[in-house]
Amino acid sequence: MGVKPIFISDAHGNNAVIKKAKGTNNSLEELIQGVKGVLEEDKETEIWIGQAMVQDRAEIIKKRLQDELNIEPKIYWMGPIVGTTCGPGLIATFAFGKEVTYFEASEQ
Repeated sequence: MGVKPIFISDAHGNNAVIKKAKGTNNSLEELIQGVKGVLEEDKETEIWIGQAMVQDRAEIIKKRLQDELNIEPKIYWMGPIVGTTCGPGLIATFAFGKEVTYFEASEQ
């Protein structure tokens, strides 16, 4: 079916599916927009792209972010624990910026 879940890990340590994207290109676009949405203007930041056997997709995200934000993301391999749990094809983006919360602290 090609449905890709988009997870978030928020400032309180919660992990949840926040969206589902149809197809690889749409899922990569969601990740790119997610990074762009948390960055704060006029603040330096670093962006990381984690991948599990999808170097080509990580390179697509890296190029887009370089071109659009003039920031060079770093690509790294996901570790064996995450890789075993989620499997090959996992891709993740991380950046410092605005605090992201999905659940309020009282809902935990």
